[in-house]
Amino acid sequence: MKHLKKIQTMLPLLLLLVFVGCKKNNVTPDNDQGNDNPEEVKGISMDELLDYYLVTELKSGDTKLAVMYFTKEGDIVKASLHGGGYLRSKEVVATNSTFSFNSDGFGTYNYTLEKGESGMIKLKSYDFNGGGDLDYALLIKKTNALPFVNSSFKAGDISFKLTSPTTLEWNFQNKIIGYNVGPPPFYIKTPIIVNGPELTLPYYSLIDLGFKTNNDQFIGITVPSWKDSNTPVMLIEKHTGPVLKAIKQS
Repeated sequence: MKHLKKIQTMLPLLLLLVFVGCKKNNVTPDNDQGNDNPEEVKGISMDELLDYYLVTELKSGDTKLAVMYFTKEGDIVKASLHGGGYLRSKEVVATNSTFSFNSDGFGTYNYTLEKGESGMIKLKSYDFNGGGDLDYALLIKKTNALPFVNSSFKAGDISFKLTSPTTLEWNFQNKIIGYNVGPPPFYIKTPIIVNGPELTLPYYSLIDLGFKTNNDQFIGITVPSWKDSNTPVMLIEKHTGPVLKAIKQS
């Protein structure tokens, strides 16, 4: 009888241990609570980048500035990469929120994506040819691009305009176009000075994100911020020259 009473006393404890053991072993994909964010498991897809564009600046080289945008063609997503003197377009696929783009002669860009608290996609990491030659990169919503047609910009001492329909007027300067000659007997000459561009070139738009001139001498891309500046600017590169930050004037 004593043994029976002991067993009756321990029975609830034994049942509890059996129940806990079953719960530990019953871990399936449906009831596993180990990951609170299922999007991190499946990763960010290229379709989610259709509303974004990607701007990059290399540390050195003749063509440092480039812009990449994404378009849907059937079931695939294509990335188009514009740099000074080249255009590359091909299908891109993201694996675990990471994708690469081989520009066929101009290097390979590697990107890892992540989502912020607001759900906006941003760059978690980036590199060029697996090294540190990529100075800066920024993923931007297309709706944040700065309008530039029929606008004037200033970068340091250089002023330029992008007029309608598609003309770049570069580097406005005061020029002497002739002289007015005074009356005799001294006939003093006074210069006739006008302000005009050093160059006038046709350009084509990069889906309203920026432009390239037809001879690939210039590429310009608008960004809402860049590096340590939160001011919207147009990044502009004249072939083999530095990348300038131009502020919109009107």
